[in-house]
Amino acid sequence: MEVPKGYFLISEKEFIFLKATIHLMKELNQQVQLLTEENRQLKLRVVELEDRLNKNSTNSHKPPSTDVFRMPVQNNREKTGKSPGAQKGHKGTTLKMVDTPDLIIEHRLQGFCSCGCNLEELSVSSVRRNQVIDLVPRLIEVTEHRSEIKVCRCGKVHVADEEATKAPSKVWRPPQSAGSLFESIPIHPCDRVQGLFVNLLGTRISDGELTDANELCFKNLGQTESEIINRLLASQVNHFDETSMRSNKKLEWVHV
Repeated sequence: MEVPKGYFLISEKEFIFLKATIHLMKELNQQVQLLTEENRQLKLRVVELEDRLNKNSTNSHKPPSTDVFRMPVQNNREKTGKSPGAQKGHKGTTLKMVDTPDLIIEHRLQGFCSCGCNLEELSVSSVRRNQVIDLVPRLIEVTEHRSEIKVCRCGKVHVADEEATKAPSKVWRPPQSAGSLFESIPIHPCDRVQGLFVNLLGTRISDGELTDANELCFKNLGQTESEIINRLLASQVNHFDETSMRSNKKLEWVHV
Protein backbone atom coordinates (compact mmCIF):
# COMPACT_ATOMS: atom_id res chain seq x y z
CA MET A 1 0.00 0.00 0.00
CA GLU A 2 1.38 3.31 -1.05
CA VAL A 3 1.21 6.06 1.62
CA PRO A 4 0.58 9.60 0.31
CA LYS A 5 3.21 12.20 0.94
CA GLY A 6 2.89 13.81 4.37
CA TYR A 7 1.19 10.75 5.93
CA PHE A 8 2.51 7.71 7.77
CA LEU A 9 1.07 4.44 8.89
CA ILE A 10 0.43 3.57 12.58
CA SER A 11 -0.92 0.51 14.30
CA GLU A 12 -4.40 0.26 15.83
CA LYS A 13 -2.94 0.32 19.35
CA GLU A 14 -0.97 3.47 18.56
CA PHE A 15 -4.13 5.07 17.12
CA ILE A 16 -6.10 4.37 20.30
CA PHE A 17 -3.29 5.78 22.44
CA LEU A 18 -3.03 8.91 20.26
CA LYS A 19 -6.79 9.45 20.42
CA ALA A 20 -6.80 9.18 24.24
CA THR A 21 -3.86 11.60 24.45
CA ILE A 22 -5.68 14.20 22.34
CA HIS A 23 -8.79 13.85 24.53
CA LEU A 24 -6.69 14.31 27.69
CA MET A 25 -5.01 17.41 26.24
CA LYS A 26 -8.42 18.95 25.53
CA GLU A 27 -9.54 18.33 29.12
CA LEU A 28 -6.32 19.84 30.50
CA ASN A 29 -6.74 22.86 28.25
CA GLN A 30 -10.26 23.41 29.59
CA GLN A 31 -8.99 23.17 33.18
CA VAL A 32 -6.25 25.70 32.45
CA GLN A 33 -8.82 28.12 31.05
CA LEU A 34 -11.06 27.69 34.11
CA LEU A 35 -8.15 28.22 36.51
CA THR A 36 -6.96 31.24 34.57
CA GLU A 37 -10.42 32.83 34.81
CA GLU A 38 -10.65 31.98 38.53
CA ASN A 39 -7.23 33.50 39.15
CA ARG A 40 -8.28 36.69 37.33
CA GLN A 41 -11.41 37.01 39.46
CA LEU A 42 -9.47 36.41 42.67
CA LYS A 43 -6.97 39.12 41.75
CA LEU A 44 -9.83 41.55 41.18
CA ARG A 45 -11.30 40.57 44.55
CA VAL A 46 -7.98 41.18 46.30
CA VAL A 47 -7.69 44.62 44.71
CA GLU A 48 -11.25 45.42 45.81
CA LEU A 49 -10.62 44.32 49.40
CA GLU A 50 -7.31 46.18 49.64
CA ASP A 51 -8.97 49.30 48.31
CA ARG A 52 -11.75 48.96 50.86
CA LEU A 53 -9.24 48.38 53.66
CA ASN A 54 -7.19 51.46 52.74
CA LYS A 55 -10.20 53.78 52.77
CA ASN A 56 -10.66 56.13 55.70
CA SER A 57 -12.28 59.46 56.47
CA THR A 58 -9.50 61.39 54.69
CA ASN A 59 -9.72 59.68 51.29
CA SER A 60 -13.39 58.65 51.10
CA HIS A 61 -16.86 59.53 52.31
CA LYS A 62 -16.49 57.30 55.41
CA PRO A 63 -17.06 59.08 58.75
CA PRO A 64 -14.12 59.49 61.17
CA SER A 65 -15.77 57.11 63.63
CA THR A 66 -15.09 54.21 61.27
CA ASP A 67 -11.34 54.85 61.12
CA VAL A 68 -9.32 51.97 62.50
CA PHE A 69 -6.36 53.07 64.52
CA ARG A 70 -3.27 51.11 63.56
CA MET A 71 -0.47 51.41 66.05
CA PRO A 72 2.85 51.39 64.21
CA VAL A 73 5.11 48.49 65.00
CA GLN A 74 8.39 49.78 66.37
CA ASN A 75 11.37 47.91 67.63
CA ASN A 76 12.64 49.93 70.57
CA ARG A 77 15.45 47.54 71.40
CA GLU A 78 18.89 49.01 71.00
CA LYS A 79 21.54 46.88 69.37
CA THR A 80 24.30 46.02 71.82
CA GLY A 81 26.44 43.84 69.61
CA LYS A 82 26.21 40.96 72.07
CA SER A 83 25.47 37.44 70.93
CA PRO A 84 22.11 35.92 71.91
CA GLY A 85 21.85 33.76 74.99
CA ALA A 86 23.67 33.86 78.30
CA GLN A 87 26.65 36.19 78.35
CA LYS A 88 30.12 35.47 79.62
CA GLY A 89 30.25 35.70 83.40
CA HIS A 90 26.52 35.07 83.78
CA LYS A 91 25.77 33.20 87.00
CA GLY A 92 23.62 30.26 86.01
CA THR A 93 21.06 28.57 88.19
CA THR A 94 20.01 24.94 88.31
CA LEU A 95 17.54 22.79 90.21
CA LYS A 96 19.36 21.58 93.31
CA MET A 97 18.73 18.39 95.24
CA VAL A 98 17.01 18.61 98.60
CA ASP A 99 18.51 17.09 101.74
CA THR A 100 15.25 15.63 103.05
CA PRO A 101 13.12 14.17 100.23
CA ASP A 102 9.55 13.12 101.03
CA LEU A 103 9.96 9.66 99.56
CA ILE A 104 13.07 7.53 99.06
CA ILE A 105 12.99 4.51 96.75
CA GLU A 106 15.89 2.12 97.17
CA HIS A 107 17.04 0.34 94.01
CA ARG A 108 18.92 -2.73 95.22
CA LEU A 109 21.19 -4.84 93.05
CA GLN A 110 20.10 -8.37 92.33
CA GLY A 111 21.46 -11.19 90.25
CA PHE A 112 25.02 -12.26 89.54
CA CYS A 113 28.13 -10.71 88.01
CA SER A 114 29.61 -12.14 84.84
CA CYS A 115 32.24 -13.77 87.03
CA GLY A 116 29.52 -15.63 88.96
CA CYS A 117 29.61 -13.56 92.15
CA ASN A 118 26.25 -12.97 93.90
CA LEU A 119 25.63 -9.18 93.85
CA GLU A 120 23.30 -9.31 96.86
CA GLU A 121 26.13 -10.53 99.07
CA LEU A 122 28.45 -7.62 98.19
CA SER A 123 28.69 -4.50 100.38
CA VAL A 124 27.55 -1.16 98.89
CA SER A 125 30.53 0.93 97.82
CA SER A 126 28.55 4.07 96.93
CA VAL A 127 25.05 5.27 96.03
CA ARG A 128 24.09 7.26 92.96
CA ARG A 129 21.21 9.68 93.64
CA ASN A 130 18.62 11.23 91.36
CA GLN A 131 15.60 13.26 92.47
CA VAL A 132 12.36 13.74 90.57
CA ILE A 133 10.25 16.73 91.62
CA ASP A 134 6.58 16.30 90.79
CA LEU A 135 3.12 17.30 91.95
CA VAL A 136 1.37 14.90 94.25
CA PRO A 137 -1.73 13.18 92.78
CA ARG A 138 -4.00 14.55 95.53
CA LEU A 139 -3.68 17.87 97.31
CA ILE A 140 -6.41 17.02 99.83
CA GLU A 141 -5.76 15.13 103.07
CA VAL A 142 -8.83 13.60 104.68
CA THR A 143 -8.80 13.35 108.48
CA GLU A 144 -11.45 11.20 110.11
CA HIS A 145 -12.47 11.92 113.69
CA ARG A 146 -13.77 8.97 115.68
CA SER A 147 -15.30 9.65 119.07
CA GLU A 148 -15.74 6.80 121.49
CA ILE A 149 -19.26 6.23 122.76
CA LYS A 150 -19.73 4.44 126.07
CA VAL A 151 -22.87 3.66 128.05
CA CYS A 152 -22.64 3.84 131.82
CA ARG A 153 -24.28 1.29 134.11
CA CYS A 154 -26.80 3.95 134.99
CA GLY A 155 -27.78 4.21 131.31
CA LYS A 156 -26.14 7.58 130.53
CA VAL A 157 -24.38 7.82 127.15
CA HIS A 158 -20.92 9.44 127.08
CA VAL A 159 -19.27 10.70 123.84
CA ALA A 160 -15.57 11.66 123.69
CA ASP A 161 -15.06 15.17 122.23
CA GLU A 162 -18.62 15.34 120.97
CA GLU A 163 -18.06 18.52 118.92
CA ALA A 164 -15.43 16.79 116.75
CA THR A 165 -17.96 14.34 115.30
CA LYS A 166 -21.19 16.28 115.73
CA ALA A 167 -21.09 18.18 112.42
CA PRO A 168 -21.16 16.44 109.01
CA SER A 169 -18.13 16.28 106.72
CA LYS A 170 -16.83 19.74 105.88
CA VAL A 171 -14.07 21.41 103.90
CA TRP A 172 -11.22 23.01 105.81
CA ARG A 173 -10.30 26.68 105.53
CA PRO A 174 -7.76 26.86 102.63
CA PRO A 175 -10.08 25.14 100.07
CA GLN A 176 -12.92 27.31 101.35
CA SER A 177 -10.89 30.43 100.63
CA ALA A 178 -9.93 29.18 97.17
CA GLY A 179 -13.56 28.32 96.38
CA SER A 180 -14.73 31.76 97.45
CA LEU A 181 -12.00 33.39 95.34
CA PHE A 182 -12.81 31.40 92.20
CA GLU A 183 -16.55 31.96 92.53
CA SER A 184 -16.04 35.71 92.92
CA ILE A 185 -14.53 35.85 89.44
CA PRO A 186 -17.34 36.39 86.88
CA ILE A 187 -16.06 33.72 84.50
CA HIS A 188 -16.11 31.03 87.21
CA PRO A 189 -19.68 30.17 88.18
CA CYS A 190 -20.53 27.65 90.86
CA ASP A 191 -20.48 24.55 88.64
CA ARG A 192 -17.07 25.44 87.18
CA VAL A 193 -15.59 25.91 90.65
CA GLN A 194 -16.92 22.50 91.65
CA GLY A 195 -15.40 20.97 88.52
CA LEU A 196 -12.09 22.66 89.31
CA PHE A 197 -12.07 21.08 92.78
CA VAL A 198 -12.76 17.66 91.27
CA ASN A 199 -9.97 17.98 88.68
CA LEU A 200 -7.31 19.51 90.94
CA LEU A 201 -8.11 18.20 94.39
CA GLY A 202 -10.01 15.00 93.67
CA THR A 203 -13.00 16.03 95.80
CA ARG A 204 -16.32 17.80 95.23
CA ILE A 205 -17.49 20.85 97.14
CA SER A 206 -21.22 21.52 97.51
CA ASP A 207 -23.17 24.68 96.70
CA GLY A 208 -23.73 25.20 100.40
CA GLU A 209 -20.01 25.07 101.17
CA LEU A 210 -19.33 27.73 98.54
CA THR A 211 -22.12 29.92 99.92
CA ASP A 212 -20.83 29.50 103.48
CA ALA A 213 -17.30 30.32 102.29
CA ASN A 214 -18.52 33.55 100.66
CA GLU A 215 -20.43 34.57 103.77
CA LEU A 216 -17.42 33.81 105.98
CA CYS A 217 -15.10 35.87 103.74
CA PHE A 218 -17.66 38.71 103.71
CA LYS A 219 -17.72 38.79 107.51
CA ASN A 220 -13.93 38.55 107.87
CA LEU A 221 -13.34 41.34 105.32
CA GLY A 222 -15.83 43.75 106.89
CA GLN A 223 -13.20 45.76 108.74
CA THR A 224 -10.89 45.79 105.70
CA GLU A 225 -13.71 47.06 103.48
CA SER A 226 -14.55 49.86 105.91
CA GLU A 227 -10.91 50.95 106.04
CA ILE A 228 -10.66 51.02 102.23
CA ILE A 229 -13.85 53.11 101.96
CA ASN A 230 -12.63 55.59 104.58
CA ARG A 231 -9.30 56.02 102.81
CA LEU A 232 -11.01 56.58 99.47
CA LEU A 233 -13.28 59.21 100.97
CA ALA A 234 -10.31 60.95 102.59
CA SER A 235 -8.25 60.95 99.38
CA GLN A 236 -8.30 64.07 97.20
CA VAL A 237 -7.91 62.07 93.96
CA ASN A 238 -9.36 58.64 93.24
CA HIS A 239 -8.64 56.53 90.18
CA PHE A 240 -11.41 54.19 89.06
CA ASP A 241 -10.80 53.25 85.43
CA GLU A 242 -9.07 54.17 82.19
CA THR A 243 -9.92 54.00 78.51
CA SER A 244 -8.21 54.69 75.21
CA MET A 245 -8.95 57.72 73.06
CA ARG A 246 -7.48 59.01 69.80
CA SER A 247 -6.06 62.51 69.85
CA ASN A 248 -4.02 64.09 67.05
CA LYS A 249 -3.78 60.72 65.29
CA LYS A 250 -2.28 59.16 68.41
CA LEU A 251 -3.61 56.76 71.00
CA GLU A 252 -3.94 58.44 74.38
CA TRP A 253 -5.26 57.21 77.72
CA VAL A 254 -8.09 58.87 79.59
CA HIS A 255 -8.08 58.21 83.32
CA VAL A 256 -11.29 58.51 85.32
